[in-house]
Amino acid sequence: MARMQRIRFGQFLLGILCAAGSHGCMDHRPPAGPAEYLDERGGVTVTALPKPVEFVQRADDPGRGIGRRPTFAYLGPVEWDRAGRFDQGLWLQVAPGDTGRAGDLRAAGAVHLVVDGTPVALDPMQAPDTARAPYRAVVDWGPSAYFALDARLLERLASSRHLELTLAGADGAAIRLAPAGDLDGLRRFARARAAAN
Repeated sequence: MARMQRIRFGQFLLGILCAAGSHGCMDHRPPAGPAEYLDERGGVTVTALPKPVEFVQRADDPGRGIGRRPTFAYLGPVEWDRAGRFDQGLWLQVAPGDTGRAGDLRAAGAVHLVVDGTPVALDPMQAPDTARAPYRAVVDWGPSAYFALDARLLERLASSRHLELTLAGADGAAIRLAPAGDLDGLRRFARARAAAN
């Protein structure tokens, strides 16, 4: 009888340890949201995502051929807080593929976000001078630029169901890109910034 109780107690402990071990291995944290840091050189609090959202050239894009490396783009929202004066922007870097390179990102009408089917032209902006950029360059050879982000676009991003990016190619043809993953981080950033301002 005592032997049977020890076996059951051992099985009970083993069950608890297994349950605790498997519970500890699961990641219960929500996906990473915006992160803040103080840029001491400029006295600016910078808020950005831990990493930008990756976009990849759509498979049905006319410029993308079989066996050709697609164009990628990286889009990251950023907010600069200078003693209560808030400015928001979007950082964009393009990694050109074999399918053609993007034209001048800063040219008028060169970059569009397509939010729930409606194109929105992005206006280039000059980012504040800070000791470090809110996002590290993903590739060494791709062009990058900042674009203005107003409250209306911020709200549209927060509630968007579908998002695409369209770039004007150097040859005049449009390069259409779709998110490579989910947009939850971008939406959380947009909701948090819309609520804070």
